Order: sequence, then C-alpha cells, then structure tokens
Amino acid sequence: MTRKDYEKVAKAVSDSLSEWGHSFNMEEMTEGQLAVAGLAEKMAIIFAQDNERFNPSKFYTACGLNYCA
Repeated sequence: MTRKDYEKVAKAVSDSLSEWGHSFNMEEMTEGQLAVAGLAEKMAIIFAQDNERFNPSKFYTACGLNYCA
C-alpha cells in the first residue's frame, strides 16, 4: 500500500468516529467508537507488518486517535 492508501483509510476511520460525535477520549467513547478504534489499531499492526516504513503513531493521529499516538 502507499501513503495515499493509508491516508484514505485514516480518513475513513476518522469520518466513522465522527459519526458518533467528537469525543475521542477513551473514557467518553461510545461502543461504536471503541469498535472503530479497535479496528484501526488492528489495521495499524497489519500495515506495520506489511511496510517497515509505516508509522503507526502518524496513522493514529490521522485517524483522530491521539490517545494511541
């Protein structure tokens, strides 16, 4: 995958999280937000295994998951 692909996935995650509101604090997340965040974390693991230059911290930030960064 390319950087553009990772950016598109991060945008989709961010958009999905936003559909349930803008609270990205772990303690205030809804079940839906937690599910999307968990999926993003699993995708970051796969992306990192697939591409040694992939930066999970940047991906989490682009997803709006700053608590992971």
